[in-house]
Amino acid sequence: MTFADELPERAIPTALDGQQAIPRSIRELMTNPALTKELRHRSFRARTSGEKPPLVCACCGEPVFIAMAPRRDVKLPYFKHFNDRGTDCPWITGSTSDQRAVRARQYRGRQTSPRHDKLVLELCSMLAGDPEIQDVAVERYCSPTASDGHGRFPDVYAEHIDGRRFAFELQLSTTLLGEIAARRAFYLAEGIQLFWVMDNQAKDLDRAAFQDVIHDHSFDVFLIDERIAALARSENKFLLGRKALRGSVLEARPNFSLDDVTFTGLALPFVEDGLTSALLETSRAQRRPLIEWIKAEQPVRQNWDAFKRMPVPRGNEATWKALDTVDAVNLGSLMAVVYTCCQLAKRVHLKGTDFPNYDTGENSLSALLNSWCSARDRAPLVNFLDKTVDALKLRDELNPSTIRCLDGATSVDAPVARLAAALLAFFFAEIHDPAVREALQARRDS
Repeated sequence: MTFADELPERAIPTALDGQQAIPRSIRELMTNPALTKELRHRSFRARTSGEKPPLVCACCGEPVFIAMAPRRDVKLPYFKHFNDRGTDCPWITGSTSDQRAVRARQYRGRQTSPRHDKLVLELCSMLAGDPEIQDVAVERYCSPTASDGHGRFPDVYAEHIDGRRFAFELQLSTTLLGEIAARRAFYLAEGIQLFWVMDNQAKDLDRAAFQDVIHDHSFDVFLIDERIAALARSENKFLLGRKALRGSVLEARPNFSLDDVTFTGLALPFVEDGLTSALLETSRAQRRPLIEWIKAEQPVRQNWDAFKRMPVPRGNEATWKALDTVDAVNLGSLMAVVYTCCQLAKRVHLKGTDFPNYDTGENSLSALLNSWCSARDRAPLVNFLDKTVDALKLRDELNPSTIRCLDGATSVDAPVARLAAALLAFFFAEIHDPAVREALQARRDS
């Protein structure tokens, strides 16, 4: 059943708005409540004031208004003729040869291309032929239950026999980044697994317009064409083609089925996680100059001149130079302590002469943190150590007094704290860059 099946029989699929005859579809009404409210208000104002109706049927040109159809737990907006108008409209009579119907199909055709519609049907046929898929629909309305705002109409909706729900969106042309992010957020919140699928015959899959979609799928590119669909039908199994973006090159990969896909529930599905390795490689490259500085100057806190040579990410130089000496020393010392924590997380339970202390001479993590947190001028920065210890799961290495010290740390809005956040997010992105950290966590199996 499609979303059109949810609407009354006399529903008008497309109306023309205003003097510019902007096509407005039912789908647009359902996905944009603000627009629906505005159009209803304009229609009501025109009718009560005797003005020309702002909305007319895209088929017959007669005035229409927006009605609401109650369906289950939602009300669906749709266009409807006034009772005394549009009685011979081809969309009402069912005539397809009427020239008005031909013109109306042209308006509706602006929404999708013939290639898009063909690939949607290919997707449906593949899914319907898989015995593990129990329900398939084109443009079924997915109402919001766990998220705010409006629902969505995936190009193809399907349900697995184990209860999993899938949404397939054909991406054949540019889509705004905001819309991509909104769809991802909606489907993740609703527990629906979203697949962006591209045309295997397209010649420009590596262009910038598709990069956000490819990134969302951990650098996997999911593909469909007639050949892939025919193969899937011959095997009675849902299949998609795949390529993997590595650097700037799209590398060929074997076709895959749903059994090959990783579903974490926090990220979009992927077969091969190319994003994690790329993020980690970038983070290591950004951190390398800092590590060289730390190792060359250790123990860092005992050499105040060393902080004049500390590398700073581009764009932060002026703020760094504006710090007074104490703040600069504390900030450089913080970098060394965080690196110490990272090294300790790789080789736990090290103490004494084996303890990798790059900042001072203490021989355990608790001693180092107690010493570091004892100075009042470092108070704005203690919160970053608390986050580091938590992210690296090092709390079990700490004494109760150290834990109390870290637990008492609070965020402080000070210039040195803002610069610390920027430097840590650059040098230790896996821990202190929220976007990178979220992306890495989302791609681990739930």
